[in-house]
Amino acid sequence: MTLIINKASATLTFGDLTFTYNGSPKAVTAATDPSGLGGISITYNGSATAPTNAGEYAVGASLTNANYVAVSINGTLVINKAIAIINLPDQTYTYDTLPKPASFTATPSGLSGVSLTYYDGTAWWPAAPVNVGTYPVAAALNNQNYEPAAAAATLSITPASQTITLSTLVNKPVGGSFTITTPQSIQSMQSMQSMQSMVVTPAGKPGSGGGGGGGTTPSATASSGLPVTITSLTPAQCQATAGASSYTITLLAVGTCTLQATQAGNVNYNPATPVDGSFVIFSPTSAVTSSRTAALNSTAASTCNLAAGLTCVGNASLTITMSYPRTSPTLPTGKTTFTVGNLNFTTSSFAWLLTSGTWGQYQGVGTVNGVSGSVNFVVTVTAGGAGVGRFRIQIWNTGGIIYDNQPGTSNSAPLAAGDTLLTGGTISVKN
Repeated sequence: MTLIINKASATLTFGDLTFTYNGSPKAVTAATDPSGLGGISITYNGSATAPTNAGEYAVGASLTNANYVAVSINGTLVINKAIAIINLPDQTYTYDTLPKPASFTATPSGLSGVSLTYYDGTAWWPAAPVNVGTYPVAAALNNQNYEPAAAAATLSITPASQTITLSTLVNKPVGGSFTITTPQSIQSMQSMQSMQSMVVTPAGKPGSGGGGGGGTTPSATASSGLPVTITSLTPAQCQATAGASSYTITLLAVGTCTLQATQAGNVNYNPATPVDGSFVIFSPTSAVTSSRTAALNSTAASTCNLAAGLTCVGNASLTITMSYPRTSPTLPTGKTTFTVGNLNFTTSSFAWLLTSGTWGQYQGVGTVNGVSGSVNFVVTVTAGGAGVGRFRIQIWNTGGIIYDNQPGTSNSAPLAAGDTLLTGGTISVKN
């Protein structure tokens, strides 16, 4: 006969079936009754490998044992998503024609699947904004193993600054006109997203003989490409008339013409600081001359700053020969000398010459007592002979005034000081 010993019955019971993702496999346990039985097999969606990623998995447990038999059991393993932290602060940028995506940090670092959207007042958009404004920003996360806490912020784009470039302007003869171009870039015409930074090179001071010459057409441009407006600040001398991407400057009268370039800005740019450019409008027939015997008396009332022991007191002699060349008149030519006491002054070059009626004035550089290194000067005259004609000369350098026979007044002041009155000879003015 045969002895048969049948397997005893056992039961299987799952342990914890719910976990939170942490990057490690999540193995399920099963207990037996009676406890401690070996031979338990567990599968996850049919695989013996425990899963790591968040999700739900069909779990099965079975018992293979020499002495016990158990009914296999089934369950569901749930691995919940972990919580990610997205740090999205408020941010401010300055407009520069480029998109301004918000920056953020995430925990854990290197978190993938973060997307940002921006509200423009009508809808949420995935594209980062470009133009000036205030934009609510929201962060979203699409990641298998993480879900985010709420993240929202405000992104602000502020207007950019701008500057202007105005060509240096040369002196011009009265009665004509010239053009200043004010081109607008294709980019600015197509979109308000062009960078505006008006770059302006300061125009030459009256008499500087600055740019715009040499056959080139002067221009006023904004680095943004937006159009520049030109206005005359001296309408009695010159007029600015707008054309198609240019201004015509009409030269009405002798004197200093001052033009102002402006750009008002737009939604993306602050207004530019206005930039002024000046030049002299002259008469090509202007001339100032003196007789060889022209003289005046310089007293202690005149300013004199020579070396110790040197004076500028006594009878002063002067010679003047000033006019514009017949061909291509832009800068005057000639020579002026002035000698008094220990002061000997001679002109080197000239910036401009203006005359009106019996009045004349010119500016340039020269030398004092033959010393190398130029000094600046302005001469102002009134035509006439002894007791009527007048001559004023202001000489200075970086150290200050060297000589002035009508001190304490501007170079546009009428000639009234006694030290300016001719005591001999004559001065002539031609307009």
